[in-house]
Amino acid sequence: MTRDECLEVERRLVFPGASVKLQCDQFCVALEVQRDKMRMVVMVYVDGRFKGKWILEDCEERRRFLRPVIHRPKPYTIKQVKLLGKKWCDAQREKHTHTYYLPTWPSTRALLRHLHKHNSSVELACAEPA
Repeated sequence: MTRDECLEVERRLVFPGASVKLQCDQFCVALEVQRDKMRMVVMVYVDGRFKGKWILEDCEERRRFLRPVIHRPKPYTIKQVKLLGKKWCDAQREKHTHTYYLPTWPSTRALLRHLHKHNSSVELACAEPA
């Protein structure tokens, strides 16, 4: 996908209900703008659908198309680190860090970067009316 095509996709995905179809390797991916509370997000549909099991189970669709969100607990204060020890605090923080996946993307540009990184070819599926 060229830079101009990426800008075209961003230009199309501005209003709620707008959609663009992409061909990512063997998958047909539909991107649709939706409202989530008070903000606009881009929802990803793979081959015309979204399955909840992609969020729960490690699968190819999750790795390629869903947004990973890393949740880290708050860091310990300096007083707590002195009391408990830096090594223990780092181990606890690492232990309680987890990643979850979402089908929505707050930014079209971030979504396109992720798609290019995790798929060998990304192309516009068909020329949709502007």
